[in-house]
Amino acid sequence: MSTTNDNKIPAGQHSPREDWMEYLYDETSEENRSRLSEHLKTCAECREKMAGWSQVGRSLDTWRLPQARGAGFWPQPLFKWGLAALLAAGFAFWAGRFSAPDWICRPFAPRFKKR
Repeated sequence: MSTTNDNKIPAGQHSPREDWMEYLYDETSEENRSRLSEHLKTCAECREKMAGWSQVGRSLDTWRLPQARGAGFWPQPLFKWGLAALLAAGFAFWAGRFSAPDWICRPFAPRFKKR
């Protein structure tokens, strides 16, 4: 926080932004508040900046976040993962069945012959 010995800000000079933020949020000393208030009466540039900062603060106060969705049961991902697992198991069975060497399938050959 920047302070001066006298109660006025010299003409043509402005307090730093930190002083104005403390003023805006009512966190400054009474002496600094009165000094900045006096400066606002005579300085259109600082009044304009303060009006803009105040408007932003009011806009943020009215802003509401959207309602969060609950993490309830959601069947669609469960169905997708189940279908993916079924396809992967089917492909693995098909690949294993048709890529197995003859000596592994021979004991089961009589069972698979057509009658």
